[in-house]
Amino acid sequence: MDEIVYLVIGFICIVQGARAYQCEEQTKIFSKYPLKLTDVKKYNQFCGTLFIGYGIVAMITLFGVKAMGGMNLISTLMLVVEAFILMKIYNNGVKKYLK
Repeated sequence: MDEIVYLVIGFICIVQGARAYQCEEQTKIFSKYPLKLTDVKKYNQFCGTLFIGYGIVAMITLFGVKAMGGMNLISTLMLVVEAFILMKIYNNGVKKYLK
C-alpha cells in the first residue's frame, strides 16, 4: 500500500513539473507573485525541471527508506532536507532570469 502512495506523490510532482515546463505564462510553483523575468520560457523550464527532479528524488528516497525498514521519521526528515536543497538551488538559479 505504501508503494502506491509513493508512486502517486512522485507522479503528482512529475506532472506538475511537466505542466510548469510547458507553461506559456510565468509558473507559480515557487513564487505566487509575478516576477520581472528576462525569459519566461526558460524560467518555466528551470522550475519544471527542478520539480520533476524533486519528484524523482522523493520517490527514490521513499522507496529506499521503505527497503531499509520503513522508518517514517527518517524518510520525513530526508524529504524536508531535499526540499531545503531544492529551494537553495531555486534561489541561486532564479537570479539568472530576473531583470
